[in-house]
Amino acid sequence: MRVSALQAALSAIDNAETPDNARVEAASSGTIANAVVGLGAAEVARRELTDAQIRELMRAEIDERLTAASTINTTHPERAASLEAEAAVLSGLLGDV
Repeated sequence: MRVSALQAALSAIDNAETPDNARVEAASSGTIANAVVGLGAAEVARRELTDAQIRELMRAEIDERLTAASTINTTHPERAASLEAEAAVLSGLLGDV
């Protein structure tokens, strides 16, 4: 439960660090469509999130879990309890408990 909550939070942060409309300026290999030449040639700089932005993402992850848990509580109480526990783990990381 802790691991899945942490994985989801890290994925949300990783996705938020992805730049919009990133363009790669590198020579094409010509052999494979849209392939570039050179190690790391297709890499682009990631966004650096502020501490406040990361905390906002974490709170959104918590809210998402609590909302889903309340929605499925009557039909899937075990899954709802799991989502609530994940939200508690993330809240603990933020120091909100």
